[in-house]
Amino acid sequence: IGLVALALVTVILVVWSLPQTRNPQIPATPAPVPVPTVTESVTAEASSPSTPEPSSTPKPSSTPSAAPTGLAGFATLLKRHDPVSVLVMGDGSGNETDEWVYLWAHDHLAADREVKYHAWNADSSRWGKAVTTGKGAATTVWNASKKSPDLAKEAKRLSAVWHPADVVILSYGHRGDPKTIASQLDDMRKAVKAKNPQAIVLVMIQNPDPVATQYNQADTTKAVKAWAKKRDLDTVNIYDAFVNDPAPRYSLVEFDGSPTPLGSALWARTFAEAIAH
Repeated sequence: IGLVALALVTVILVVWSLPQTRNPQIPATPAPVPVPTVTESVTAEASSPSTPEPSSTPKPSSTPSAAPTGLAGFATLLKRHDPVSVLVMGDGSGNETDEWVYLWAHDHLAADREVKYHAWNADSSRWGKAVTTGKGAATTVWNASKKSPDLAKEAKRLSAVWHPADVVILSYGHRGDPKTIASQLDDMRKAVKAKNPQAIVLVMIQNPDPVATQYNQADTTKAVKAWAKKRDLDTVNIYDAFVNDPAPRYSLVEFDGSPTPLGSALWARTFAEAIAH
């Protein structure tokens, strides 16, 4: 019995000493990766942000347009509500209140603006008191027109009578010498630019003389026109307006070449229309 018991204990110990076996672990099967369909692929590409390709053509840089000059520049000034100042340098065709400068200021300019008209008194060498007409934005007209001016001295006179002006109108040609008037007008233009480099300079091509003497004056008129074109200055062709008007010449022009009241009204109207266009 003792041997049997001993053998049984020995068997039990041998079995206990054997290594224990474990259940093998089954590796987890990875989840299948979904393959996008063609429709899903296109949709994904459309929804994903894309980096824009640089343009091969550079965009032109925007540059501010230059302010208009000449008649267009004058028209632009008059359309604004800012004050405008005009200086007229001319001869005896525009120095009286029944002549073109006053008629233009009173009958045309004052229709839309308040106009203060000053006339130069050649006897006292002073400006007269303002004659005010119209309502609206302020416009001052300094009329320095003078009967029989010496063109060789007009540049100096311009500096003497000067008031700050946005626009300067030169009106000469009746008694000027076609050989010298261009250089004299050049001196006046320089005098204007010395006072105000941004001033708009306009040039009148004056009315023709009476029929008997108009051909003598025609050369001077052509010289003024050629000078203005060379200097790139806008002109107002009063000469052609008189020639093309159906009224007889004697009803438009006096014996000395000055415009009659009817001719002055034509002059003022032609100038106003030139600005409006």
